[in-house]
Amino acid sequence: MALQTCRDSLALVLLPGLFITTMPPKRALWSENDLVAAVQAVQCGRLSTYKAAERYKVPRRTIRNHLQTASLKKSLGRKPLLNDEQEAELVSRIMGFAAIGLPVTPLILRRLVFKFCEKNNIKHPFNQQAKVAGKDWFKNFMKRHPDISRRKAQFMNPARAQKLNKFIVDDHFQRLNDVYDKLDLKTHPEKIYNMDEKGCRLTIHHQRTTSKMKKTGKAESTKENRESWYCHACKQDQETAMRMCYKCSKWYHEECVCLSEEDDDDFECPDCS
Repeated sequence: MALQTCRDSLALVLLPGLFITTMPPKRALWSENDLVAAVQAVQCGRLSTYKAAERYKVPRRTIRNHLQTASLKKSLGRKPLLNDEQEAELVSRIMGFAAIGLPVTPLILRRLVFKFCEKNNIKHPFNQQAKVAGKDWFKNFMKRHPDISRRKAQFMNPARAQKLNKFIVDDHFQRLNDVYDKLDLKTHPEKIYNMDEKGCRLTIHHQRTTSKMKKTGKAESTKENRESWYCHACKQDQETAMRMCYKCSKWYHEECVCLSEEDDDDFECPDCS
């Protein structure tokens, strides 16, 4: 570590590219309230830009720029790549994915931002070969939105296992109950799939279903089950292979709708097609 004495300050040179100085700042010594008061005084005609700059200690060029842009927000340096509305929507989507157990990794986020800029013709300094947003953009994005935290996925260790208390478990089931209410799953339980056995793919395309059901001889059945399992085409309850429509959840015999066991695509009944 080397010491470097400046005329008015003491600076420490730690590493190449890292320079720490004790010199007091010379820029943006004014507050946002001073800027608002200066701009309003000029707009009302009470003060000129020279007088407003002298009274509120805001540079005259700064007042003039904010008068032209009609912005009263204090900011230094270049503007962010995405505007406030776009970043707010991005934050909302990140939190939404995290709430359902699909956290967004930094690399995925950088790739999505690059694709978004390319699709919407937003000028950016990102690497065209790597096709990802820069690390500096990601770092500044995290600084602008401190409500987003970074966590490393890991197996549960004893310290985390001790935190699995009643409060955390109750909070989990409360969140799960909110999902049930939001998606109306309590009245439509047929929309719930077992991800381990169904093999659903997390894509935007239609997922294959395995909602075929072969009824066996004397299985436990109630009157409600028999009424919901009967074929809506022939109105009979035969013990043959049946298929459920993924839209209306009605059951049909495969022979009534000309299907076979090899047909694994989503089944759509004649009433819904």
